[in-house]
Amino acid sequence: EPRVVARFLATKHSWRGRYMRIFVVAEDGLYTLNPQTFDTTNVWLWDGDVVDAGAVLGSGSDFFLRLTHDPDGMLRIPFGTHRKLWS
Repeated sequence: EPRVVARFLATKHSWRGRYMRIFVVAEDGLYTLNPQTFDTTNVWLWDGDVVDAGAVLGSGSDFFLRLTHDPDGMLRIPFGTHRKLWS
């Protein structure tokens, strides 16, 4: 089980809609969990999946992940942040 560095509530902005998630930063990668069931909904490993992350310019609370995505190359997923949950 990877060690959790931080976790907080976020809204994942997807082409399917917006989903509240627990966003987890761990030693081995990034995870999203369903806050109602605590089931893992996504896993992106530092080694191979995550290209970078950053703040959305002009927003004080939004950020994005840029991920490798076969066969298209790169995938950018935006998130909106909420109240911080400390580990």
